[in-house]
Amino acid sequence: MKHSLTALLLTLALFCCLLTGCGPTPDVPGGSEGSNGSSSGSTNSGTEPDDSNSGGVSAPKLQPSIVMESFSAYHDAAGEDVARCVFRATNPNTAYSVSRARVDLTLKDAAGNVQETTYFMLQTIAPGDTVRFAYTYKCKKGVPASAAHTQPSTTASSFQPSAENVRSSDLHAVVTGHSTTSGLNYTVISGTVRNLSKYTCNRTRVSVILKKNGKVVSSDFVLLTTPIPSGKESSFFISHASDIGFDPAETEVVAIPW
Repeated sequence: MKHSLTALLLTLALFCCLLTGCGPTPDVPGGSEGSNGSSSGSTNSGTEPDDSNSGGVSAPKLQPSIVMESFSAYHDAAGEDVARCVFRATNPNTAYSVSRARVDLTLKDAAGNVQETTYFMLQTIAPGDTVRFAYTYKCKKGVPASAAHTQPSTTASSFQPSAENVRSSDLHAVVTGHSTTSGLNYTVISGTVRNLSKYTCNRTRVSVILKKNGKVVSSDFVLLTTPIPSGKESSFFISHASDIGFDPAETEVVAIPW
């Protein structure tokens, strides 16, 4: 009797186990083999950066370009031979700012012979931005008749991922006055620059393009080294040698981060 009862209990236990094994399989995230358990997100396999084709930090680095808009050279009222240029430079990269790009400038005489050479460095240009600025060079070998320039040359360190960059359109400059002092061969051009960016502009280059009858006759600039915080304004003063007559009403002013 005792053996029969034991056998019956074992049979019932086995029957219960069989019933449990027939139940539905519980849901398991990523249950299929090879799945990462996620139904959303990037389909990138990890062999190629997500941003390689969308202008991200792994995008190819494109070279900046520069164009000379105007050139003038003369013996000024201060007794110096000067060459004055207005340039427009563009950074085509959407993922990188460009800085410390070198531009070589060749000054030539009327016969086209090289008179002297110099260079300048482009400072930071925000991704996708175009900047305009004046450049002045004090000549050592007389007044040149023309000038030619190279395209900017860069190094690997010239390109930096986009960060807190102020754009040229973020700086709003206005001329508020022109003044001269008796006995001095200078015109003081004054004005203000307001920073409309949400970032501080650490250095600002303010250029004035001087015209007469719609034609550029001269240019000048000043570098403001005091940072301009977001939403703030700074004054500027440019002392320009009274060398060539220009129409104050036609003065154009541009400010760029530098």
